[in-house]
Amino acid sequence: MTTIQKQQLNNREIRMCFQGDLDAAAIEYLKGEFELLAKSTCNVHLDFTYVPFIDSSGIGALVFLFKRMRIENRQLHIIGCQGQPLKLFKHLRVDHTIDINQSLSTSKAADK
Repeated sequence: MTTIQKQQLNNREIRMCFQGDLDAAAIEYLKGEFELLAKSTCNVHLDFTYVPFIDSSGIGALVFLFKRMRIENRQLHIIGCQGQPLKLFKHLRVDHTIDINQSLSTSKAADK
């Protein structure tokens, strides 16, 4: 089962750390969290350090969140992405649309 930890970094940024696969079952479980993120007023940093696998449901949820945030001029960053998720993001060219960084510090530098 995928678990999450959410941390308010400051009044403009939220960091959400996932642990586990982002597949159809996980996205069903996390749907409410993604809705809350989409409705918040903060930029979002999704920590993929402990995400070994993502499928089309996970990609779809991220694109949904990205589009909703972009309408509100907020930013979505993915940090700590590696392995299969990073390969899939690059294969689908998601990395050309959504900011994917090695760490939170490089992600925060991109916000400035």
